[in-house]
Amino acid sequence: MVTPAVKRKAASVMITEFRRSQRRACDLSGLRRSTCRYRSRRSGDDELRQLRLECLDAHWFSTLDDARHTIEDWRLDYNDVRPHSSLAEKTPAEFAAAHRETAA
Repeated sequence: MVTPAVKRKAASVMITEFRRSQRRACDLSGLRRSTCRYRSRRSGDDELRQLRLECLDAHWFSTLDDARHTIEDWRLDYNDVRPHSSLAEKTPAEFAAAHRETAA
């Protein structure tokens, strides 16, 4: 079964790379135009979405311990090493430390 997200991606490729109209791209991918234009408004699952895109989709896990180790490594990198544009290019740990200093 092909999900609506995959169909939206296919329509997007047809529009950008093959220069098809949105109407034609949606028809070819079997979507309504409103579904093609859909964008999620949920903001609470951004970190989970990043985890899935960057970690879970990129790795094959042979054991549960392997999965736990890889996910923990990714979590530490995401929270302690990688700067975030939404935090003025600071890591979450740096941002939290600066916020604690100003609050104290």
